[in-house]
Amino acid sequence: MTDALPVLPDDDACAAAIGRMGEIDRDLAAIEAKKSAAVSAATKIAEDSATPLQGERAELEAKVAAYCAANRPRLTSEGKTKTVTFATGEVSWRLGKEKLQVDDSMVDKLLAALTKMRLGRFIKVTRSISTQGILAATEAERKRLARLKGLAFVPPGESFTIKPVAAALADRPPAEGASAA
Repeated sequence: MTDALPVLPDDDACAAAIGRMGEIDRDLAAIEAKKSAAVSAATKIAEDSATPLQGERAELEAKVAAYCAANRPRLTSEGKTKTVTFATGEVSWRLGKEKLQVDDSMVDKLLAALTKMRLGRFIKVTRSISTQGILAATEAERKRLARLKGLAFVPPGESFTIKPVAAALADRPPAEGASAA
């Protein structure tokens, strides 16, 4: 059996709980800000350390590529192999896949041309259910649609939100009997 949470006794206790939630939110925001600053500082140190190494690696990569390109026939035994193994690693040449580039500004003209050339098999037609359209349907249409297997109208769920005041608390006058500092 689970223990029930204690219920707040009155509006003042509820307001105090919400106020405390606001304090916690401010404390968490401060912790998050400190964490972000620490991550930012660590990132800068790492990037500053990595930059010269990345530059050196890029330079070496260009030199290795140039050497291998200049010596490719010998290294690949006149094209008989695509991979060359060195004592410290390997290099290889691979032919990528053919790609088709379609100019977005020409799509309508290309579709018309493919249709005119009777090459419709290269035209993709997609169809999908308009969920926004169905949600905007009239009540009579909704009744008909609700009979379709695979469609279900899910009623909206209710959410409960607590929004503590984000501003810092205002100074309050001292309580009776307290000395003013």
